[in-house]
Amino acid sequence: MRVSEHEWYEPYLQPDEEIRWQGRPDRHELGAIGEVAGGAPMLRMLGWGGCILYMVLTGANTDNPIAWGFCGIVAVWLLIAFFIGFGKPLLAIGRLRKAEYIITDRRILRKMGRAVDALDSRCLPAPCLRRGAMHYGTITFGAGSADLDSRYTRHPSLALADAFELRAIPEAAKVLDVIASMEKSAVPVKPLSDLPLIPLEEGERVLWQGCPERGSLPLTFTMNLNSDRLLGGIWATLLPAALLAVFIWLKVPGDAYLAAAPFWCVMLYGLHCLGLFSLRIHRQMGNEEYVITDRRVLRRVKTKLTEHVFTREDMFFLAQGRDGCGTVVIGNLREAHRKAARIRRYSLTGEPGFQLRAIPDPTRAMDALSALIPSANEEE
Repeated sequence: MRVSEHEWYEPYLQPDEEIRWQGRPDRHELGAIGEVAGGAPMLRMLGWGGCILYMVLTGANTDNPIAWGFCGIVAVWLLIAFFIGFGKPLLAIGRLRKAEYIITDRRILRKMGRAVDALDSRCLPAPCLRRGAMHYGTITFGAGSADLDSRYTRHPSLALADAFELRAIPEAAKVLDVIASMEKSAVPVKPLSDLPLIPLEEGERVLWQGCPERGSLPLTFTMNLNSDRLLGGIWATLLPAALLAVFIWLKVPGDAYLAAAPFWCVMLYGLHCLGLFSLRIHRQMGNEEYVITDRRVLRRVKTKLTEHVFTREDMFFLAQGRDGCGTVVIGNLREAHRKAARIRRYSLTGEPGFQLRAIPDPTRAMDALSALIPSANEEE
């Protein structure tokens, strides 16, 4: 097959890796009208909010600053309702129209916008084909979650693997055969002779090791902003901010600020949801070290050491790839679904798994991880 002129995938391919298929969604088969039509229930909310604005702005209180502040809150609420109903689907369709897919003998890579993610053939969930018109179709993997947060988020979490799909692709049945022919056995990985970054047990050998490519703060912020917390964060920040503006306008004494302490705590939580926690992640990434051995995966943050030992139900995948770097997420999708069902939370965007953040050459680390997947006899 002719290789595309786009070279976004080249930093994620190993020298001996072979491209077996590449393609992109068909714009006419994406179902954009159905996606946007799903926001129709929000039209009632938009109409209700518009009526409130009309009544306030045409009433006798148009010179009242409090009335204008109330209208500002309603206007922001209307923008949020529009974003939930129509903004998210439109942004998702915009990304899908520019999406590109690559299938190699080891993994499936997907580029949406500037972010690259990938599933590995050695721990690939069962693919399922949903046929569309003519020879087009969509291939989903595993549960194929329909949760909107899982579909739209780019935040590194198990939700990315749960919602991974090759959508509206031509010759989908043939692509399914290509996926079935991918390598399922681990690639031999030669142990490193370098001094381990983390002290190991006797006889333990290093297959891969490295540190995060820290990058800039804006990049860290966009990588770790969780879309399902965005709207709640806006409200939790907006309402206390409106109260603060009223306090300043009325020139209330300092005791009132102290009495309103719960509102300021809510405001801090809202700022945390909007990305304040990215500051902590950015600082922490400068102190992280990762080592993959022939027995386990190790992560050290300053003096704190954590490890992950693979089971047969574990999987790993690439998230938030950019310019050859990416985050490798390790986790158990079945256990994550069971946990989400127990707490009545049906989105996996809050399940980060065990992460190797923003590492260079992440697919080489994935090849090393494939050697840790136990066979049935080994697990027994």
